[in-house]
Amino acid sequence: MAIWKRLTEVDGGAVDVNLDQVAYLKRTGNVSAIYFVGSETDQGRSLSVAVKETPDDILNPAKSSSQPMGFG
Repeated sequence: MAIWKRLTEVDGGAVDVNLDQVAYLKRTGNVSAIYFVGSETDQGRSLSVAVKETPDDILNPAKSSSQPMGFG
């Protein structure tokens, strides 16, 4: 079952991330970029989302809302 986590985009909106699909995290200043496995743009770049949480916050289930979600 996938593990999802609700995070905060840099504009303040909420974004739900499937942690099972994360390839790597990169922190620059006050923003963390989350890059996804197997995702690529037309220019060959990995798809990513920018969030306010730190990599430690993202990976620690006690630091924000994370929950298994099943479909079907």
